[in-house]
Amino acid sequence: MMATEANYVIYTDGSAVNGKKNIAGGFSAIIVKDNKVKKIFKGSEAGANSMQSELLAVILGLYEFTEHFPHQNHLVIRTDSKIIADCFLQGWYKTWIEKKWMTTKNKTYWQLILNIMMVCNLQVKFEWVRGHNGNHFNEMADRVALKARKTKEAQMQLI
Repeated sequence: MMATEANYVIYTDGSAVNGKKNIAGGFSAIIVKDNKVKKIFKGSEAGANSMQSELLAVILGLYEFTEHFPHQNHLVIRTDSKIIADCFLQGWYKTWIEKKWMTTKNKTYWQLILNIMMVCNLQVKFEWVRGHNGNHFNEMADRVALKARKTKEAQMQLI
C-alpha cells in the first residue's frame, strides 16, 4: 500500500493515560499540503489506551481526508507510533488477515483502517517520525491530541 505522487501528508498522534479506564484518550490528525496545514481534526474516546488513541488518530485522518478531499487518493501518513508504521511497512497486517485476526490486539481498529483504505481506494505510504524530536507538524499533532484528551473535545465512539 504505497503512495505515488502524494501531495498530502497526514500527521497523526494519540494521547492517553494507560490503566485509567475513566479517562478519555485523545487523538488528532493534521492534513498538510505543500508544508501548509489544510485541516486539523481531533477527538477523544472514553477509556482508550495509548495504542487505541494512536490507531484512532489514523482512522480519523483517513476518514476526514476522504470527506474533505474526495478526488485525492495518494497520501502519506506520518506517525510517531512505530507499531503502526511497521505494521504497514513490514506487512504485519497480511499475516493477521491470514490468521483470521486470532491474536491481534485492537483488531477492530486495524480492520477499520484497512477497510477505509480499500473502500476509498487510497494509496497510502506510512512513515515513522520520532516523537518529541522537533518535527513541527508532529509536535502540533501531539499538542492537539493532548488538548482533545484533557478537554474531551469532539468525542466519538468506535462502533
